[in-house]
Amino acid sequence: MKKVIFGFCVSLITFFGYAQQTDNRLLSVYSEQELSDIKKNDIELFNALVYGLDHALYVTDIPKEKEITDIQSITLPKENYTYASLGLRILEDKNQYLKINGTNKLLVVKSAIVLKNELKYKK
Repeated sequence: MKKVIFGFCVSLITFFGYAQQTDNRLLSVYSEQELSDIKKNDIELFNALVYGLDHALYVTDIPKEKEITDIQSITLPKENYTYASLGLRILEDKNQYLKINGTNKLLVVKSAIVLKNELKYKK
């Protein structure tokens, strides 16, 4: 019985430690109150925001046939960045496209709808 209780306590501590770490990465663009409200009112969105920290971004070439004007640009750090560390928020229903300075590439930030679908089919 002691082993079961000990195992449960270790699991609980690990879970809360991981959750706190994840929340901290989101705090650069969402307040604690916003995250609490999202978690309480739309757990799917909250899970998508957390999942998006590691899966929301990708880089693609700008299509040669498209002339890109009036698009926001961004300078990316060398490595280890997330949408949150770049000061971006996940939009509910549309992807975001940002031109990467000094390149012919776009940074794509997936929408919440895309991230939720990825999570659904990941299981």
